[in-house]
Parts: sequence; structure tokens; C-alpha cells
Amino acid sequence: MAIIKELEKLYPLKGTGEPEYYLGGDIYNVEQDGENFLAMSAKTYIKNVSDKIERTMDVRLRNYGSPMMPNLHPEIDSSSLLTGSAVQHYRMLVGSAQWCVTLGRWDVFYAVNTMARYMMMPRQGHMEAMLRLFGYLKHNPRGRILFDVDPMDLEDYATEDYDWMEFYPDTVEEVPPDMPVPKGNYVNIHGYVDADHASCLETRRSTTGVLLFVNRTPIKWYCKRQATVESS
Repeated sequence: MAIIKELEKLYPLKGTGEPEYYLGGDIYNVEQDGENFLAMSAKTYIKNVSDKIERTMDVRLRNYGSPMMPNLHPEIDSSSLLTGSAVQHYRMLVGSAQWCVTLGRWDVFYAVNTMARYMMMPRQGHMEAMLRLFGYLKHNPRGRILFDVDPMDLEDYATEDYDWMEFYPDTVEEVPPDMPVPKGNYVNIHGYVDADHASCLETRRSTTGVLLFVNRTPIKWYCKRQATVESS
């Protein structure tokens, strides 16, 4: 902010100050447990896109407690294929949901990733699943990411150390010779990973989910079907 104030003395600048809204994401300060955090959410974007969906598709997004029905298998859906503008509406729903994920709503990542597979030939059952997803988002819009720089307390989670030097005795970390001296505190990087087992009833492929943290802040979320291995 100090640099911006100096530039304002030389140039007429607009929209300066603390960021509040950027590319659909709300940016604001949150006080929690006596501490202040910078937070990001998709609340405004979800409201705008939900209003657009209800207006253009003439539907009412109902409240659901989860973004996807338990044990849903859209790969075996046999309902009628969508036609005409309904196909474009379905693709709009998927694209909007993908941006919600980008803005931090990784709680719907699995559902969005699953339904995005049917953008070329969506069916009525797929459309109902996407409307359920946005019904969940509309009535649960407050999910947010707190940018917390404090290390996460993992003492309750036992980990086992391994000595890999037995297998890689000559391993040396390569660093640039002109690398600057790091400043600031050390950070902890850790991740969570999970996968279902052969959930797709057509291909028997599994889906993997990954969530990475720097200290207490989630920085990357990932969900994708595992690749198939063909036998020779």
C-alpha cells in the first residue's frame, strides 16, 4: 500500500485501496479466535450465477445438504438426451461451477469434475445433478478460504520417518548457485490424498483427490480420474 500511495502522488489512479472483489471472488478480512485473517470466497459470484440460472432456465434452485447424491453413477444414466438450448445451459452450468472451484469451493470439485465429463452429450439426469449442485451452492454460499500463516498442529497425527539414503545414497539437492538467502519463517507443506476404488461402473477407473496446504492455507486442490493401464 505504501508504494500505491507514492504512485498516487504522480499518477491519477482508480480503484486503489484494500481489494474487495477480484475476478468473481470476494476478498475481505475476518476476525476469528481473536485473530485477523485475509479471506476469499465465491459468495457474490454464486449469488449472481444462481440468479442467472433461475432467470434464464425458469427453475428454482432448492436447498440440498450435499452437492451430489450419494452413490450417484452418471455414467449409467439412461434418461433422455438434452437437445437445443438445454445443452448450452448444461455447459454454462458446468463452466460456472468450475469457476466456483477455482475461487476456492473445492468442496464441490468431485461433483463438478464428474459432471464435466458429459458436456458433449448431457442427459436429463445429468442436468438434474447440476441443478442440485447449484442448489447446494446457492443455499450454502459462505464457504471460504482463510489465509492463515501459522503452522498446522499435526501432533495428533502420527507419522513415520523413512531413511531413503539406503536406496539413494548419492542424492544431493540441486539449488541455483546464485540463490538468495531465504527470509522469513519456515513453512510447512503437507497434503491430503484419497481415492475411491473402481467407482466408474463402465471403466472401473478410480478417482483421486488431492488437497495441498502451506501452513494452514489450502493452496491447491485436484480431482481427476486415474488413467487406465492397457495390458500388452
